[in-house]
Amino acid sequence: MTNCYLTSLRYENYLVLRDNGFNVIAFNERSQLADKLKKGDMIFIYIGSRVSKIVGYVRVKQECYWDTKLLWDDIFPKRVRIEPISVVNDNNGIHVKNLVEQLSFVKNKSRYGMSFMAGLRQIPQEDATILVEQIESRIKNEL
Repeated sequence: MTNCYLTSLRYENYLVLRDNGFNVIAFNERSQLADKLKKGDMIFIYIGSRVSKIVGYVRVKQECYWDTKLLWDDIFPKRVRIEPISVVNDNNGIHVKNLVEQLSFVKNKSRYGMSFMAGLRQIPQEDATILVEQIESRIKNEL
């Protein structure tokens, strides 16, 4: 079974991820969820940093490994090889405020931002389905 996750990135780290072709994503050394990522799992990419948009999703290609080479603005030694599935231009990302009423993992709808602050969090399959539909719709509109 494929598990679905949401990761929150600073805009600067998102740019590095994008510029490297969405081939590896990094997590804090304390991230226990990063250790649970399996080949085939999906990770949705949320840009925080006052952007507050979901810009796409990737598939895990290889389970977590350790690397201390500087990748982003900090070490983030837990690394996972990924491949992009669908990613929109970050200007065309989906504002999360437009989705909070539909997403079950957002418990406090009035303070929804708190639900997107975790570096990595697992989300329910039904929420992943909503996000996929939204992202795929954006991609069709970009063409």
